[in-house]
Amino acid sequence: MDSRRLRWSFVAVLAALVFPGGAGAATTITVNTTNDAAATPAQCSGAANDCSLRQAIDKAAAGDTVAVPANANPYAVTLGEIAFSTDNLTIQGAGARQTTVQGNGNSRIFNVGGTTEKIAGVTISGGGGVEPGAGIETSAGTLTLDAVTVRDNAATGVNGTGGGIFATGNLTITNSTIGPNNTATGTGSSPHQAGGGGIEITGATLALTDSTVSGNSVTGANSSFSLAFGGGIYSGPKTTLTLQSDTIASNLVTGKDGSAGANIYNQDTDSTGSATNTIVAYGLANGAGSNCAGLGALSSSGHNLEAGTSCGF
Repeated sequence: MDSRRLRWSFVAVLAALVFPGGAGAATTITVNTTNDAAATPAQCSGAANDCSLRQAIDKAAAGDTVAVPANANPYAVTLGEIAFSTDNLTIQGAGARQTTVQGNGNSRIFNVGGTTEKIAGVTISGGGGVEPGAGIETSAGTLTLDAVTVRDNAATGVNGTGGGIFATGNLTITNSTIGPNNTATGTGSSPHQAGGGGIEITGATLALTDSTVSGNSVTGANSSFSLAFGGGIYSGPKTTLTLQSDTIASNLVTGKDGSAGANIYNQDTDSTGSATNTIVAYGLANGAGSNCAGLGALSSSGHNLEAGTSCGF
């Protein structure tokens, strides 16, 4: 064996001894209790009931997967929102009908940062008493939701925003259901505006594919002062929507005269998007038919159905 080959063989053996699992090898951390529990030094070490969802996420490193098994009982979120920004983290449930993450109506469920995150196969419900984003708030990078249900969350505040999801980072949603969720303004006598019963996104991109946004609502609690927009989706400035094979239907807005866009509201001229093979139907604004509204254009790439003409398909 020549000296060069011998030298490289020695390096390979040394690397295997020093890094037997590979440097930074990804790990799966499995949640083993449905109770909520705060982070501790001994969390998720293999003992019974020592790894709550919050603890598993806290322990996870970049590239890890947090596995949330099927359970007849929901995984509770009772100690406030679960915030994480670990890059390339995946939270993987057993399916939206088998794995539910449920709050007690007093906080957001997930506050997501990081460059690339994924949540899959879970139902997220019971977020409330907070705005923006009672179910999920994401403010950086790209969050992917796959085979997820976001339902029964309620954002409340002076200006209720994002009952199910509030995003200022890019959002990719596939094979998922958003609704029913609600956002509502406060009841004071000064003007307020609520938006995004299902989803509110601003300054980013929403790619929605093979998904349903339905049964969401926006409520201007004082109908003399409060406007309501975007019962299903509220698209803020500098936002792009890409809708592919979706159903966006039966969302509601209720508020002061001028409330509009029960299914989709594109706020400004730079709130744009396109739809392909998508149904937009049966939205109601103050009891009247209302599918799309706002200054932004939603173009048709073909094979869309609309109940009415407000989306321009």
